[in-house]
Amino acid sequence: MGLTVMRGQLYIVHHRSPKVYIHSTTDPFIRLNQPKLDGLVWPRGIASSQRQGRVFITDWYRTFRGRLWSANDDITEVGHQL
Repeated sequence: MGLTVMRGQLYIVHHRSPKVYIHSTTDPFIRLNQPKLDGLVWPRGIASSQRQGRVFITDWYRTFRGRLWSANDDITEVGHQL
């Protein structure tokens, strides 16, 4: 559960949803996209790096062993670690 801002877009993850909700950060704050990350089950946090142009999402699924997702800013290239 969390949110981050990168390049004028707001990225949101919430409990037990495999989707990343992407909204504009200017009025009228419309939803731009909601890509689904296959395998994302229990997102617990999200952060972004302007320098790398990447969004990082933590997933606590599988008895809290955890997983770290890394995606480019439009969530088309996704990888995971841990």
